[in-house]
Amino acid sequence: MVRTHSTRPSGMADGKQWLARLLARSEEVLGDVMLSLNDGWLARRLRRSPQLYQQFRASGMSLREFKQSSAGRSLLEEELDRLCALCTSISSTTATTLARNVSERMSSQPSAPQLVSKGEGAEMLAELLCSIGMLHMQLSGPSSGLPFTSAAALVDSSNSELQWIHKHVQRFARIETEQAALRSQPALPRRTCPPYAAVPVEDASSLTVERFRHEYANRRRPVVIRGLSAAVLEGAWTQEWVRTMVGHRKVTLRKENRKSLQWARLDAAETTTISDFLDKRHAAYKKHYVFDQSLQLHLPELMAHFHIPKYFEHEFLHQLEPNSKYARSWPSLFIGNAGVVSDLHVDAFASNFWMFLVSGVKRWIFFPPGDTPKLNPDLTEAGQLSFKVHPFDHSPGEACPHDLYACTQPLMCDLQAGELLFVPSGSPHAVQNITDSIAVSGNFVDDSNIDAVLEALRVDRLVDPGAEGVLRQLSRRKETAVTKELAASAATTTATPAEEAAATTATAGEVATHETQELLPEKRAKQEE
Repeated sequence: MVRTHSTRPSGMADGKQWLARLLARSEEVLGDVMLSLNDGWLARRLRRSPQLYQQFRASGMSLREFKQSSAGRSLLEEELDRLCALCTSISSTTATTLARNVSERMSSQPSAPQLVSKGEGAEMLAELLCSIGMLHMQLSGPSSGLPFTSAAALVDSSNSELQWIHKHVQRFARIETEQAALRSQPALPRRTCPPYAAVPVEDASSLTVERFRHEYANRRRPVVIRGLSAAVLEGAWTQEWVRTMVGHRKVTLRKENRKSLQWARLDAAETTTISDFLDKRHAAYKKHYVFDQSLQLHLPELMAHFHIPKYFEHEFLHQLEPNSKYARSWPSLFIGNAGVVSDLHVDAFASNFWMFLVSGVKRWIFFPPGDTPKLNPDLTEAGQLSFKVHPFDHSPGEACPHDLYACTQPLMCDLQAGELLFVPSGSPHAVQNITDSIAVSGNFVDDSNIDAVLEALRVDRLVDPGAEGVLRQLSRRKETAVTKELAASAATTTATPAEEAAATTATAGEVATHETQELLPEKRAKQEE
């Protein structure tokens, strides 16, 4: 996009030149830099303008395509004007100091007072720094943008959105560093897609809750569990039974869209009734999905006919205060059409996940949490992590979609009706409906993932007030658990002299018996000689 200067208000040229200098770009190409503006920023700007957002949705374009359109160009022109105005609002002294620090890539982190005082427009300066950081992240990666978002967070520590962006840029920069370390290895492994490992299968009759928590949840290992249907389902749970029970209930459908930046690349689509969706599922709604609809909030008739599997009855979200975020979000209903895919994603706020398949077949491909840097994550968008890899497009032995994919350790299973799948916290996964399907699922928090959940909620609360209450309650639960653990530990280590003497005598007796048993073969040998 070539920019003209005739529409610039007086004073904008100096601001534009200064901004260009910070970006290490000449004035002539600044418009092209703006064209590369972070898609996450553009998505937020679109949502602030309902009319423009509807225009974008109706166009069927990706965000990158939208930026090339006339409406997108106008939005970018407006943003460039705003940034230039911010530049001119900063005093020359502050500009000189800031330019020097930025040119040195913030090698020595300045404190906020060194950069600007409140009287010189700290809020505007912080927003400008964050915008520059997001541009650098789009152009050169998160490590390039990190110094700017770090400075923005220092300059205006009260701006929670800037703090939120900075936290995500920090996370992405860590992933970028991990990728660089992997690529620095002397020789990467095979250049073909790796084979799929099988998921362990257990029967509910022999898998106790304690063993599930010890062998799978705590170790972040997926597992398929059979034999739970009678314990969790009441009623027929066929398509027609579901229609009879909740056909009148309205739901907002999701639609598969590879160009989407939404979670799992599923866009929010029409709002309709369950009955209407079932009538048109093989026609108008062929690519649509009844996705993650809360039974408690939206489909209470079904909640009365489903019981939480015993392995998750202990989880913490069900124990939140009634009006808290997530308190009634799960279990939830999924009705999928054959062929519809939810693309590679990681579940929100580091939660664990389970799915009980009522009917049909679902194919799952998922990866250990440590494989995240190897899956070509999109590191240009602050927010929910998305991936550029589409696992269902590739088969073992085929050429890899990119170099690090060969290093992954994927697992695959075809989940059958009556089976339950546990997916550990932080595991990237993609799901394909092999046939039409009905499923009930839940996200959950317990001792196995509470530390990761608390860390995620500390970031989420910066832009989501509802996360604050969840963080407070789960933190209190964690503190109580730690206190009980310390008390139990102290009880086992505190003993009376008589108890210690008895324990010593018992231990000595065990050792003596053990030594005698070890010597017996030797004594027998001597006797035989």
